Amino acid sequence: MNNEDCYNSHIHNISLQLGQLFSDMHYDTNDERCQDVLEAYINLRRLLPVTDEGKHIGHYAGYQATQGDLNALEAR
Repeated sequence: MNNEDCYNSHIHNISLQLGQLFSDMHYDTNDERCQDVLEAYINLRRLLPVTDEGKHIGHYAGYQATQGDLNALEAR
């Protein structure tokens, strides 16, 4: 795995964790900081390469994490 792939993998994994944190904060506590967490998630996702379909790599797993689907974190 080259450096670029390694960086993208780390960014993707951190974004999944942020997505899950957003979900927990939003749905469980409605913590007012959840908007900042969502913005951090979005900014990280924007760092990832875009596929031929015009979506960032791992887009579905990212979506699942923001919806509270723990399988997204396990599948990484």
